[in-house]
Amino acid sequence: MNKYSISTKLNIFVAIGLLFLNMVVTIFVYYSVKDALLVAQFEKLTAVKTAKKEEISSYLKSLEGLLVSLASNKTTKDSFVAFEDSFYKIQKESNLTALEVKDKLKSDFNSNYLNTVNYNIPSVEQKREVDAYIPKDINGVIAQYVFITQNENKLGEKNKLIFNPKYDFSYMNAHKTYHDSFDKILSAFSLYDIFLVDLKGNVIYTDFKEKDFATNLKDGPYSNTGLADAYNKALSLNESNIAFSDFKAYEPSYNQSASFISTPVYIDGVKKGVLIFQLPVDKINTIMSFNGKYEESGLGQSGEVYLIGNDYKMRNNSRFVDDIQESAVKTLKSTIGVFEIKTDSTKNVFEANKSGYDVINDYKNVPVLSVYDSLEVFGKKWAIIAEKDLDESLKALFDVRNYMVIVGLISGFFTCLIFIIVIRRIIINPLNILNNGILNLINSSDVNSKIIVNSDDEIGKISNNFNLYLDDIKKDMEQDLKAIEEARKIMGKVAYGLFNDRIKSQGSSNAVNGMITSINDMLTATQKNVNAAM
Repeated sequence: MNKYSISTKLNIFVAIGLLFLNMVVTIFVYYSVKDALLVAQFEKLTAVKTAKKEEISSYLKSLEGLLVSLASNKTTKDSFVAFEDSFYKIQKESNLTALEVKDKLKSDFNSNYLNTVNYNIPSVEQKREVDAYIPKDINGVIAQYVFITQNENKLGEKNKLIFNPKYDFSYMNAHKTYHDSFDKILSAFSLYDIFLVDLKGNVIYTDFKEKDFATNLKDGPYSNTGLADAYNKALSLNESNIAFSDFKAYEPSYNQSASFISTPVYIDGVKKGVLIFQLPVDKINTIMSFNGKYEESGLGQSGEVYLIGNDYKMRNNSRFVDDIQESAVKTLKSTIGVFEIKTDSTKNVFEANKSGYDVINDYKNVPVLSVYDSLEVFGKKWAIIAEKDLDESLKALFDVRNYMVIVGLISGFFTCLIFIIVIRRIIINPLNILNNGILNLINSSDVNSKIIVNSDDEIGKISNNFNLYLDDIKKDMEQDLKAIEEARKIMGKVAYGLFNDRIKSQGSSNAVNGMITSINDMLTATQKNVNAAM
């Protein structure tokens, strides 16, 4: 730095100082705003999580109330008696032959069912021979044939059949009497299906008429499913109590995940069977997905709220289900019951038994703001998680930071420019004037070249002292010139042989005074010699 001028050094130091100050202010504001923004974003996510927790809890509670209420309803009890009594008369009253019905049922299974079930999913029972799916009870075989195979409505809409006059037997008449009521309840509460199962384990009625209809849950093809689990649990319950079977793959629903709640049906104080609801996946998804209005709900482009069971698998579809590459998810086009999420948040709920919030890496390995809490679902513990990408959450902060950097650079540039102008005016220019005065003295010995003093600062004082120094030099020069002039005149007299005069003036320095003394001594000595010679 020694080779640079003071002007350059000052400019560099001013620029560095302003840049450092701008950086310090930016960092301070950045982290102050960041902390405040994080708190605000966590509060927003907490509010969203709380609202969804209340909404899903209320909905599931309403289903529990509906199940218990429906089981104790007289119409339900009457329908149970009618269905149970007529179910075991189907073969006798229909006049259908078992062989003909089974062959057509098998053909229907092969062409319209088994080839559409997703078996490429971990831990599901693999495809069996078609005979394994046929009900063992001939009444069940005929019931499936009439209400599924002979049902002209397409798959997924078999519940539209209320009565087929071609099969005018007592079960069909019971179906005509009660099915419409059950179907309206299913539609009103967005249920997936409604089941009535007797104590023998036979599914004597379903609303939706999938392949579980008319099968036996004790020793039939679906005796190891969630439906059978819900049924078996309900058999040991008292009236108005409920059992719950959590989400897992359910073969009659094409191995999509299904969940069931059940309660016993008592008639005249005697347990007669079980009423079961298959929980509505679509309704739960609609609630948790804000009906697709994520951005309007404050979750932006990356936020979501999801449910996790104690097996760490999702209980609703991820907002980003289409981006997940796991094979089971791609096969089912669903994350429910198959996609595992083990993050710090889910572990805190199930392993540490706590709720809270934190910045974590989510299941996409992306930093997110995560709010986590537990949720009781029919006696089981689920986790409810609300998350939003950290980058999106702090986008406003990044905008502020970028704005501050740009403004800081612009303001720093102009401030630096002003500083340079001021420094040049109050420091550099006076220094240049002082330097020019010194150079002028060196080059011309002109002691009259004084510096104009315009300030009382340090440079002004130096300049004033330089002027005083010039005055002293001028005074000394005048004094020396006077002595020199006197010596010149005396030396002129010496040329005419006059040695009586002496230099009386004093010089400004010892050297000059020594010279004067030497001249005077020389004149005295010369005069003595002259006088002696005479």
